[in-house]
Amino acid sequence: MPINPVSPPADIVDLAVRHVQTLALAPGPHLLSDAPHEELELAAPHRVYVLPFDAVRDKQLSRAVFAGWRFLIVAGDNVIASAEVLDDAEHSVVVNAGPFAAATAAAIGRLENLPEVQAGDVELRILKINALYLVAVWLVGDEQMIIPLEPAPPFVQAGRAYNEHSFFEALSQPAVKPFSGGPGKTPN
Repeated sequence: MPINPVSPPADIVDLAVRHVQTLALAPGPHLLSDAPHEELELAAPHRVYVLPFDAVRDKQLSRAVFAGWRFLIVAGDNVIASAEVLDDAEHSVVVNAGPFAAATAAAIGRLENLPEVQAGDVELRILKINALYLVAVWLVGDEQMIIPLEPAPPFVQAGRAYNEHSFFEALSQPAVKPFSGGPGKTPN
């Protein structure tokens, strides 16, 4: 079975659509100004989770916190950007044309053909570890798989599928050295 689609709440979808439409129709140059407005769509909705640094240090993926919903913004076959509706009081919408939007689309294309994904019942999520500047696709099902997206920090390999244990092993070096210095001191 391929990756299971998830359905965000209707109000979240409406908010994202309105925000993208408003941005697309705004005058002047911006990240959506060159895209054909009539072709813009939201695709591949997925949940976003943030893993706090102390949870990385303690190797507890279960402490990932739901942060919102993310959509890819596409025009025809081209991924233009992503729109993320944050789970804050205002349900803020952030549109980003950085490298993670295209990297997410490419990862979805590769993952759908993996035997582990075809044989299982999995949900695609995004996992962010802000303290390590890491964004990964997180497949959740019988087994969990974490695939760092490009650009990835040097202690993980972008595109590699990690299980929970091997993922935390890769993260152990940056996660075990807390900063213990004061003003004018640097970590060892």
